[in-house]
Formats: sequence, structure tokens, C-alpha cells
Amino acid sequence: MNQSISEKLITVIVSAFELTSKDIEISSEDVSDITSIANRQKILPIIVDGLKNIGRSDLLTEKMLKDYAKAVYDHTQREVSLKEIADAFEKESIAYIPLKGSVLRDYYPQPWMRTSSDIDVLIHKEDLDKATKILETKTGFKYLRSGRHDIHFVNKYVHLELHFSFDYAVKKITRALSNPWDNAVSVNDSFMYSFTPEYTVFYNVSHAAKHFIQNGGIGIRPILDLYVLKKHTEFDEDKVKSLCDDAGVLGFYNQCIKLIDVWFNSDIHDNLSQSFEDIVISGGVFGSKHLKIVSNKRRDSGKKYISGRIFKTSEELKNYYPKCRKYPILVPYYQVVRWTKVFDVNKTKEYVSEVKQADSIDKSEVEKYDKLLKAMGL
Repeated sequence: MNQSISEKLITVIVSAFELTSKDIEISSEDVSDITSIANRQKILPIIVDGLKNIGRSDLLTEKMLKDYAKAVYDHTQREVSLKEIADAFEKESIAYIPLKGSVLRDYYPQPWMRTSSDIDVLIHKEDLDKATKILETKTGFKYLRSGRHDIHFVNKYVHLELHFSFDYAVKKITRALSNPWDNAVSVNDSFMYSFTPEYTVFYNVSHAAKHFIQNGGIGIRPILDLYVLKKHTEFDEDKVKSLCDDAGVLGFYNQCIKLIDVWFNSDIHDNLSQSFEDIVISGGVFGSKHLKIVSNKRRDSGKKYISGRIFKTSEELKNYYPKCRKYPILVPYYQVVRWTKVFDVNKTKEYVSEVKQADSIDKSEVEKYDKLLKAMGL
């Protein structure tokens, strides 16, 4: 039976993790299409190893091998930078928790298979000023910008997101993630902490769900992250489901598990899981711009959606510019500051294009997306 590109993509991915040869008919044209998806999804190292495991190294191009080597190099730089952060925080008695890829890559067949664009670390909010000073004086990191729940730094090789909370725009998820340190334990009596197994699963699922709600989709990586956690760690499934239920993401979690069963355990798709897979594969790491617009129109339609891209509420501006929380009088000032960015020539073209796309989206597409999210309880 002829397989679609999506089916061939999944077969190659599964081969990378199960280290076994799969029966698949695949051509150089197929690999070109799969590589295009892999580049959007930042999973090319997985595709390279998958092709090797099905005995089709002959289909690997010079560029694919070069990009694979770069992924190994980038992984090494992230590891060196994370150790630099860890050593600095350990010496200054700052408790910290490595997040996302920094933790998850240890469960992949090869750590560089779990690509990431940055390093994510959580600290206590009261340690923020001290940690910022230490990063800038004791390491090669320099301050870049501030966000609603993190501060961004950069060194010569990598980007660092120093989180001090999980204050997301999705209120129910934010409430459920409001006490992360209550679910963390010290590693070998050091200042490095790790989440409990159940909270590790819950945090990564909730983070993915947040992106799914806000950006109109997620990539393949969160599904694979959950797969390796299920395969290589022991956790109480009932506790995970209870945490997910409290955050309103239980339906999303169940659909992620369903995709894992379809991809790795030969389960059969139903209509909901097929729709979910289509969104997962069609976009990039965090969905697609088109689906993000659909997601925004699901919440705000017509002129309200367009005006919302220009005029931000006081609460939204406080999220964009944390200084507004401390000094509310600055809200009007930062509304103007944001306009200078919105009406930048390049930004203006981007917004005009986005408004045109929003106007062209059929109501039925928004309704279809709304129905999918409601079926997941989102």
C-alpha cells in the first residue's frame, strides 16, 4: 500500500527511536519532502538517523550530513554553556532547575537528536537580581531583554531564557503551574533541582498545550518528548492525569498519548487524532503563522481582531513590558513605544499581510479549529 509523505515521515522517525529497520518504499523525492518538514520542525538529526536505520544512507545528501554535524556541534555548545551556568549558580548558592530540552535530551537515543534553540532554566524570583548579576559578571552571558516570566541572555553560542515563573496567558495553566518548587527535589544535595517524574511530564505537556492554544499548533517534538518520558521514566499515570485535569489540559494529554500509540504501537487513527496529527505535522516547531491567525480569530473576530494587533490592553502591555507592573503610570508610554515597533516599515508590511490573511480565512476554518480544541477540552 502506498504511504503518504506524512506516513513515511513517521516511519522514518520511529526507526530512529526503535533502532530497527522498517519496511518502507522511499525515494529521493520523498526524502526531499520529508527534509522540508524536518527543517521546519527542527528534527533533521532524527530523520538522518532514521534513514540510516532503515538502510537508506544512500539517500542522505551532503547538506543533510552537514546540518547533522552542526546539530552535534550546537549540542556541545549548549552543554558547555549549561555547565558554565550551573557552576556559577552552585558557587553562589542559587537554586535552579534545568527545563525542557536540557532535561529531555538525556532520554533520546542521541542527545543531539533533541534539538533546541536555547537553554531554559528556572530560578526563584527572589534570586533574579543576584542571578542576573552573576551571569553578566561570572559567565559569558549578556542581558538581551525581559519577558513576562523570564529574562533573556545570550553568549557567543547560545540563547538563555532564565525563567522566574510560568506566568502564561492561559490562566488555568498558569494557576496549575504556580508552585513548581513544591514539586522539585535537590539532585545529589546540590543547588540543582529537578521536577518529580509526574511534574516533569505535566510541565512539558502543559507548556506544549499553551503553545497549541496560543499559536494554533505544536510541532512533532512535544509528542516525541512525551514518548521518551513514557519509555524511559517511571511515573504515576493517575497523578499526571490529575495534574493535567487541574490545568484543563487532560484532553490534550490524552490526544498526545493517542498519537504516540498510532505512531509507535500501530494503533488506528480516529477523526480527532487524525485532525490533531495534521496540525502537528503541517506547521513548524510552534505551529504555523496561518493557524496562529485562525486561533486568534477564534477568540477575536473582524475589526476586534485587527484593532487588537494595534491597541493592547493595559494588562497585555504589562505582560510585554514588566516595568509597567511596577510603575502603572508607564502604560501609556509603552503603548506608544509599541506603536513605533508596529509601524516600523518591515513590521507594517508584516501586519498588513497578517490582516489580509485574517480577512481571507473562511469562517468554517475557524469553526473547525474551534471544534477540535473544544473536543480536547481547551
